[in-house]
Amino acid sequence: MNTPSVDRPRAGWRQVPRDVGYLLPGLPIAIASFTLMVTGFSLGLGLFVLAFLGLAIWIATLGVARGFAAAERARVGAMEGRSVGPAYHRRPSGSGLGRLFSYLRDPLSWREWGFGILILPIRCFTWSMTIAWTSTALGGTTYGLWEWALPRDDADNETLAELIGIGDGRLADILLTTGIGLVFLITLPYMLRAMAVTESSLVWGMLTNENAALRARAEELSRSREAVVQAEADTLRRVERDIHDGPQQRLVRLTMDLES
Repeated sequence: MNTPSVDRPRAGWRQVPRDVGYLLPGLPIAIASFTLMVTGFSLGLGLFVLAFLGLAIWIATLGVARGFAAAERARVGAMEGRSVGPAYHRRPSGSGLGRLFSYLRDPLSWREWGFGILILPIRCFTWSMTIAWTSTALGGTTYGLWEWALPRDDADNETLAELIGIGDGRLADILLTTGIGLVFLITLPYMLRAMAVTESSLVWGMLTNENAALRARAEELSRSREAVVQAEADTLRRVERDIHDGPQQRLVRLTMDLES
């Protein structure tokens, strides 16, 4: 599996909205795709003794996987500001039951199905990191605005500043928490970019197949060239026949006229 070389956007505050917009919906989408992929494959395998029913369920599952993959390529394209592809699917061939089995011989379809399963554990990590880092950055930098609402009646309720021995009182607590929030806020664009690249690299690696697309294009051009050559040969034979038959007919006519 060769990952195409792409120039991804650099980390920065201008990229943060795109990265957040890509990362936050990721986990619900991954849960849905994982559930459908595993359920469809297991159900199709269990019913494969009834060949048509199990085969139909597998084909439907691969079709759902193709839909999720198309949506994922579109989401990565919107985040990176570029088209994600190519993604070439083999055309079904044959007829009857053989044509149905040809749907299962498409490598990209099975890679799309595998992506729907593999992406869930990855997104459990990236989504959790995104939520935790963003919450710490925003909550820490604004701590001074809502710190007063925290309960402080319990004597055992020690602040972080007290626990690590920096100092007692609200001021030390606010300064420490705000400082931590600033560190997380400064590094937020880089962390989001790292999480987004982790996911998008898997999309580029599993949901695109440049070599297969190039081979398909080469085969199409080869067929077009053969068709052009055949058409040119037919035209040449027709011209040769017209050139041969036309003067010959006129000579025969002239001979008949002279004999008359």
